[in-house]
Amino acid sequence: MEDKITAIVQSLSDSQRHISGILHAGKDIAAHMSGIVQAIPDADFTFNGFGEISAAATSVNANVVSYLNSLAGLENAIADHLSAIMHELNGGEEE
Repeated sequence: MEDKITAIVQSLSDSQRHISGILHAGKDIAAHMSGIVQAIPDADFTFNGFGEISAAATSVNANVVSYLNSLAGLENAIADHLSAIMHELNGGEEE
């Protein structure tokens, strides 16, 4: 029984490590998006053609998608973590 508990604690530790990595990636994305917002001029905002507008929109979209994927990964990690906790609280009945 102790081996099973040790394995569960190890698994929880691993999931916490993964959550930490996801949060760190989210922090980097937020910092990058902040830099993008700060780079927008306050006045006389012009683009030099449709290609530049398209490239800027693509870059912003890619960053938003990356951020949302990080949130989805965090949600999955939390769900896995809570699933293991609930399984253990129920006494490991499904083994």
